[in-house]
Amino acid sequence: MKKAIKQNKLLVFMLLFGFLCSLALCTMRFSLEMDDTGVSMIMTRADIAALAEAEGMSPDEYEAQLRDAGLTAVFTPGEVCDELGLYIGGSYHGEDAVVGLVEDNDQFSYDPIEGFEYTPDSRVVRVFLLRPEYAARYAYLGYSGPEEIENLTYRTITDRNIRVIWLTPFTRSDTGELVSDVDEYVSVLTGVGERIERQGLHLGQFSALPPYEPPLALVLGSIAGIAAAGVMFLCIFLEIPRKLRAVLALVCFVLGCGAHLLLPWAMPLCASILWPCLGMYLTAELLVRSGRGTAGRCALVYIAAALAAFAAALWGGQVIGGLQSSREYMYAIENFRGVKLSQALPLALSALICVKVMFRGDSPREFLGEYRGSGKAAVIAAAVFALAAVFYILRTGDGFLSAGVAEQRFRNWLENLLIVRPRTKEFLAAWPSLAVAAVLISRGSRRYALPFAVFSCVGMASVVNTFCHSRAPLWLSLARSATGLAIGAALGLIIIFIAAPRAKKTE
Repeated sequence: MKKAIKQNKLLVFMLLFGFLCSLALCTMRFSLEMDDTGVSMIMTRADIAALAEAEGMSPDEYEAQLRDAGLTAVFTPGEVCDELGLYIGGSYHGEDAVVGLVEDNDQFSYDPIEGFEYTPDSRVVRVFLLRPEYAARYAYLGYSGPEEIENLTYRTITDRNIRVIWLTPFTRSDTGELVSDVDEYVSVLTGVGERIERQGLHLGQFSALPPYEPPLALVLGSIAGIAAAGVMFLCIFLEIPRKLRAVLALVCFVLGCGAHLLLPWAMPLCASILWPCLGMYLTAELLVRSGRGTAGRCALVYIAAALAAFAAALWGGQVIGGLQSSREYMYAIENFRGVKLSQALPLALSALICVKVMFRGDSPREFLGEYRGSGKAAVIAAAVFALAAVFYILRTGDGFLSAGVAEQRFRNWLENLLIVRPRTKEFLAAWPSLAVAAVLISRGSRRYALPFAVFSCVGMASVVNTFCHSRAPLWLSLARSATGLAIGAALGLIIIFIAAPRAKKTE
């Protein structure tokens, strides 16, 4: 380690300097997020009147019950809501109020507002509109009432930095019938209010982020860290002379600064690819150096490898979180781009890294020889791995494959049980796969350990990708990732103590 640091002083300095700069950016962002705790629940006067008429109640009586449960204000679209100082809906004519940016149907940015153009000084807040397809989730996923409407509203607030919820009348998912029972709306308002309190949020006057731009000096410092990480990544595959490494790092830094000015999304994308690969390199080195051993030794190696992988991914996530700390990112006016690439490319590169590290010194013929004798077993294993990788990519982001009813119910259960739900692919796939790789290496089977080691990169890429969702608070992303590691590592240790070699008893 000392020798490696001595030979790469500039790279290490740039990497650590970048870490400190991104940490400073994240600290500033965290401070803004901690003050952003107010959430408003609103409905239009017309909707309340329609629901009250259907229920045979007066609008005032219906509204009073909703307000007792947490409804903050009643408004008319296109007019300033005096209770909140909020303008939402209709055409903007320079009203002296905070402008509500209604999240678009793709949950990517916001619906255009006629007459309004966003500037860094604009007074804005993010708004979630319960669109017809969401309002129709009454008696949905096997629930008997508005449970899924409550769940999606809760996720909207906690995961996407929404601070105003525009409720609309519920309809049954099976018949499309209007749900007018005031108790169902009271249930959602009360349930959401109680659940968000666990995360330090409260119903009432909404909060809005002030205009903020991250200091350019700190952003450039973070880019220096990315440049150093890029050169370190190249050193995994290429023998680069020591003096050339320094020159290459400086060139990468200059190019990175230019890319940031022209394509602001480019550097976060680079970070999302580099750090999972560096984490995979550390993980593979730890697995290989462990050699054969008993369950106890295998467990220690696994814990060390998992922590190294998680630390590398967390470092990359911090860099991205700092680069995406402006209000434009936090309000989804700008977004991270290249989600699928940030998931697929680390997985492909990790395969090359694992082959290089785990079969170090072997020629291509020797490497292929490891699998030639396995015949059909190797072909089947390769096919299964390929299918798993394709399935993983299709499920990433707004993929073609969505969660089924059972999986969504399981996610909701975890969401209610824990403060934040961990990502399934981390605790059920990636971290246990790393344990299987450790077990197989402890048994001297590199060829079968390889695909499991590669697939563990899914966890690293997923942790980094969690921080790419710039709308989610930093602490939430950290808690989500740490919870996934804790549960996944526990499952991994169970696998190890079941399948790893036992110490031989002596007479």
